[in-house]
Amino acid sequence: SNAAKRSDGEYKITYFENECKAILAKAEGDRTINETAKLKQYQDENWRAKFQDDYDFDDDDNYNI
Repeated sequence: SNAAKRSDGEYKITYFENECKAILAKAEGDRTINETAKLKQYQDENWRAKFQDDYDFDDDDNYNI
């Protein structure tokens, strides 16, 4: 169901964000390559999110193609 997918997605996002916060707490020299890549992805997505509209066309019952 869509609700289950959203719930799972929200959990994954929260987990990813918490992981990134833990990585940020480490000294830059102590981060692994994977941690550095995750942090870069997190920072890029946060930057992109500032410019994206939160409107979800899939949830709009009046949206017709």
